[in-house]
Amino acid sequence: MIHARRQSTGLSLAADGDFDAAILDVNLGRNMTCEPIAEALRERGVPFLLHTGDLQESGELVERIGAPIAQKPMASDRLIGMVSEILA
Repeated sequence: MIHARRQSTGLSLAADGDFDAAILDVNLGRNMTCEPIAEALRERGVPFLLHTGDLQESGELVERIGAPIAQKPMASDRLIGMVSEILA
């Protein structure tokens, strides 16, 4: 498992990290979102899903990114199941 706490780290990992799939938190704080990371992952063909607790506030962004949504809170077994689905 690889974990990034900052958008810059996420972008670096999205560009050349060694992983099979990603779970992205939509809102990263300080007015930053996961959108540039999602774009970089999409360019590399790495499947990802969005993990968010505020669909009302992030709805337009989530729709624009166009990835499966894991709404917070979510049981870990369900989240693992969703990751398995995007890897299939």
